[in-house]
Amino acid sequence: MIFRLSHTLNQKIKTGKLTALPLHQSPFGDWSCHLFYGNRSPYILLCNSKSLYSCVMPGN
Repeated sequence: MIFRLSHTLNQKIKTGKLTALPLHQSPFGDWSCHLFYGNRSPYILLCNSKSLYSCVMPGN
């Protein structure tokens, strides 16, 4: 399973340098993640790279 982090999320959780990876073989194994703020509360947006199925969860 591949999680592609945005630069803002990568800076927040301090995972190191980001690298580009090819798409995962399974269409359900490739996800993009982004951190955003709404009303000063952090949220994480998870989005499947192939189907664009999305999930928003609190970023605490």
